[in-house]
Amino acid sequence: MRRFIQEHLLALPVPRRRLVFSGLVLGGVLALAALMLRVLATDGITILEVGMLACYVVTLPWQVIGFWNAVLGFVFLRASVDPAGAVSTFTSRSPVPIAAPTALALPIRNEAVAPVFRRIRSLLAALDATQPHAPVALFVLSDSDDPGIVAEEEAAFAELQASLAGPERVSYRRRTDNAGYKAGNVRELVVRRGDDFRYLVVLDADSLMTVRALQRAIGLMERRPRLGLLQTLVVGLPSDSAFARLFQFGMRQGMRSYTTGSCWWQGAAGPYWGHNAVLRMRAFRDHAELPVLPGAPPLGGPVLSHDQVEAALMRAGGWDVRVLPLEDGSFEENPPTLVDYLQRNLRWCQGNMQYLRLLPRLPMLRPMGRVQMLLAIWMYLGAPAWMGFLALGALQAVADGHAASLPGFASLGGVLFALMMVLLFAPKVLGVADLLLDPAQRRRYGGAGAVLTAAGAETLFSLLLGPIVALHETVFMGGLLFGRTTRWSGQNRSTRSLPWRTAVAVGFLPTLFGIGFTALLSARAPAVLPFAAPVLAGWLLAIPFAWATGHPALGRWMARRGIAATPEERAPLPEVVAVQLPETPLPRRDPTSPRVAPSAAA
Repeated sequence: MRRFIQEHLLALPVPRRRLVFSGLVLGGVLALAALMLRVLATDGITILEVGMLACYVVTLPWQVIGFWNAVLGFVFLRASVDPAGAVSTFTSRSPVPIAAPTALALPIRNEAVAPVFRRIRSLLAALDATQPHAPVALFVLSDSDDPGIVAEEEAAFAELQASLAGPERVSYRRRTDNAGYKAGNVRELVVRRGDDFRYLVVLDADSLMTVRALQRAIGLMERRPRLGLLQTLVVGLPSDSAFARLFQFGMRQGMRSYTTGSCWWQGAAGPYWGHNAVLRMRAFRDHAELPVLPGAPPLGGPVLSHDQVEAALMRAGGWDVRVLPLEDGSFEENPPTLVDYLQRNLRWCQGNMQYLRLLPRLPMLRPMGRVQMLLAIWMYLGAPAWMGFLALGALQAVADGHAASLPGFASLGGVLFALMMVLLFAPKVLGVADLLLDPAQRRRYGGAGAVLTAAGAETLFSLLLGPIVALHETVFMGGLLFGRTTRWSGQNRSTRSLPWRTAVAVGFLPTLFGIGFTALLSARAPAVLPFAAPVLAGWLLAIPFAWATGHPALGRWMARRGIAATPEERAPLPEVVAVQLPETPLPRRDPTSPRVAPSAAA
């Protein structure tokens, strides 16, 4: 089997890989749609059931794509000693010292200042210890407009600069107009300083990359002259938030197989996630300028989800865009509470919906660039389609409750329910399976028992989280039609106690929906209750779920017992240790000491 995979699937040229993948996705969608039609047509089919079928079909492409990405990725992870090289033609060569002038861009806006500068110090200290004369300059690009935060930023930067032996290699610039938000600030740097650097590394306020990860990524760029953008695989930093611990464990296991599979068929037309990536400065400057959409927000104005657009524009300019599917020292902080997660997710939702207006204005895009943007749209279309399916199903239950109790409905419905659960959880299940089958990786996570405990807790977490998020996304997308918009502001990234009143505010609507649907199905279609139980549980428990997963005591309890601990928590890297140490005053630089790094003046 391994030989077949290596000689046939992995040896296929990328165009044929895409044909194979398209066939798998189309076949899966058609098979599931046909099964749903049989379920709905058990006792004839009504107009409401036609609507249910249409909503269901809308939810399928994203789920089926995720399933096949995960299955293929799992196969490649198990069949190759170098999966990254097998699916993306990269090799896992050792990192090499950075030789080309490189700019690190760190856009911030009203962020908690101390953690941001702690990460900066960690990266610079590790770089000085590993490669003291690296031609690397760091640019802190502020769009902050809170006077108190601005004062903190300026003081923290002055303290940082005073502590460095080469203070000219870091700079701080704050804009007052905020044009284009994060993407606009980075764009100004690229235009102003693009001739001085070969590479641009874009970070987020919560980003951390090890020196090894930087060296490996930049070294790959050096060896691939047509590579315009290399996106690293980003994983969550250790956290003492219960929400973040469980979320990032599931995300990490799902991403490993999912990303490996997607790299196989996407090839040089991969995605960009907006941070922890290396960009070729000249290519990015010449081809990735974003348009401003006509009209007012939410769908007009600056493009919020800039990353996928920039990647598609670089591909249109003839440059390769690839993902390095390796867990290799590239980190971010995940939201510590449900409230923070929803805030971030809804901003992404609005940005992705702007693509509906943007796509017709970009005739130069290649087909795969359009596919990537369409997939970004589809990621959020599933929520309202799913809610529409449930609403129409409830109306059908009211109109004709007895149909839901027929034996044929129950048996076929059970098969369909099982298949949907397989689709939903396949990336995470296969990621965990790959972990359990790899003795070295299994030990890094604390052994099989620790992995299975975390996987069980995360499965329950995801089952409760999914319905809450889907409802909030649906309500938000409905609001977009009436001009509702999000505000670009700083994100909370530190563990905090979520007050009951906040938990009630975020969980009230899901709870109300849960009570209403439960009462309706109990009265009119009790046979459907077992299939609806995961959704109803998420809604009914929304308030205690939000409060408990955001409570610091639960997170600390999980951390003490190593539940959902990542390898970096069990065996911390130096850069990770540095960002989690208590805040200490910086030593001031001796003015007579020699510089550590060459000048890269701002």
